[in-house]
Amino acid sequence: MSKKKKNDHKEVYDKVIDMLVNTTLNRHGVKLDKNKIDQKNKEELKKMVEELKNNVNSLSKTEKEE
Repeated sequence: MSKKKKNDHKEVYDKVIDMLVNTTLNRHGVKLDKNKIDQKNKEELKKMVEELKNNVNSLSKTEKEE
């Protein structure tokens, strides 16, 4: 797969993740103020994002093999 195509996939995945997170937060009336998020919640969010990235990468890898 070419680099351009990989970058296109990454952009799409990033947009999907952003949309899902924003939609979920908006649905629950959450307004993020970066200065008010405590360290524990920041770490949890980072872990979730990393897990999502790993899942996306795994899916992408599976698609390549097919």
